[in-house]
Amino acid sequence: MRGPSGNLSAKGCRIDSIISPYTGMQLTVQLHIPGESRPIVIDNAAVRWSESAGIGLEFLTVAPASRPTGPHDPAAPAQDRPS
Repeated sequence: MRGPSGNLSAKGCRIDSIISPYTGMQLTVQLHIPGESRPIVIDNAAVRWSESAGIGLEFLTVAPASRPTGPHDPAAPAQDRPS
């Protein structure tokens, strides 16, 4: 499944998708952040809601080697992240 994401935070995100997986389904997700050489790998994300234009994911496990640091870290304060 590929699609732009929105509402990205340390705990989850929304992904625009025409595919509607069932609520509770668990996925592995790669987030490709502009300006970063490697994707952030979410080893385990759970689908929390699904609608016709997208899905809501909760991040359950983030691969330690791919945890972001600096301004692209979703856990960084909003004023430190690029707009």
